Amino acid sequence: MKKQVITLIALGATLGLSNQAQAAGDTATATAKATAQIINPIAIKNNNGLDFGSIISGSNESIVTVNTKDDRTLASGDAVLVQNATTPKAASFTITGGKGAMYSIVIPESIVIYTLSDKMEVNKFVSSSTGTIPEGGEETFKVGANLVVQAKQPAGEYSGEFDVTVSYN
Repeated sequence: MKKQVITLIALGATLGLSNQAQAAGDTATATAKATAQIINPIAIKNNNGLDFGSIISGSNESIVTVNTKDDRTLASGDAVLVQNATTPKAASFTITGGKGAMYSIVIPESIVIYTLSDKMEVNKFVSSSTGTIPEGGEETFKVGANLVVQAKQPAGEYSGEFDVTVSYN
C-alpha cells in the first residue's frame, strides 16, 4: 500500500508539473536568414619598378629619397641628383579583389641593390595604399624608399628586387 501511495504521489506530481508547463508554456519561433558572399581572391601586379634615377656620389654618405608621389629629393649628404632621360619614380602596383574589402600590405624594411662588385642599401620603404579596395574592385598604389649612397660610391648600374605582399584582413 505504501508503495502504491508513493507511486500515485509521484504520478500526480508529474501530471501537475506537466499541466503547469503547458499553462505557462507560450512558445515563439523566429527565423534567421543565412547568407554568404563569395568575393574575388586578392591579386597584385607590378606596373613599374622603383627608380632613383641618375646620381653622382659625393664625398659624404648621402640619402636619396623617392616618395610615393614620384618626387626625388636629396635628404642628406652631398650627392648630385642628375636630371636626364631617366625619370625617377616610385614603384607602382595594382591590387584587384572584393569591392570594399580591407587588406593589409607587407613591404620590406630594407633591401640591397648590386652591380657585379658593389652594393647600396635601399631602406625606409613607404606605401600610398589605402588598405581598402574601392568599389571598382581595383586600387593602384605606389611604394617609395630611401637609397643610401656611400661616399665615393663606384659608378655602375645597381639593381635588385623586392616583394610586396597583400592579404585580406
